[in-house]
Amino acid sequence: MEKIIIRRRLPPRTKDLESDIRWICECLGLSERDKCKPVYKIFHEILFSLSRNSRIDSNAMAKKFNLTRGAVNYHIRYLIDSGILVRRGKRIALRSGNLTRTLEEMQRDINMVFEEMKRISSEIDRELGLEYR
Repeated sequence: MEKIIIRRRLPPRTKDLESDIRWICECLGLSERDKCKPVYKIFHEILFSLSRNSRIDSNAMAKKFNLTRGAVNYHIRYLIDSGILVRRGKRIALRSGNLTRTLEEMQRDINMVFEEMKRISSEIDRELGLEYR
């Protein structure tokens, strides 16, 4: 995992699967990269493919979303680098089997990074005489 973006967004007002998925993508910074939102569309397609235990086909997604296969693979790599998806051999999967466990693992990763940053920042504070009172 190289990059996680967290944005605070209000949850959807009504219970709707599409709105909920879009909201999670917005909170993870996945749907704001460009106007046609290919990352969101690809993530959505992958979620539904996984729910049906069907194979994820980048050629089919490219055709469906009017993208090149290279563009689809680029966005899949972005999702992998974000820690949401993993590649298992030739298969793409959610990092931890389902979305909830994937988000929990991502949260643990974030917490570990923050703990390390806090440890080092306290050393910096001590060296610079910026002790915490």
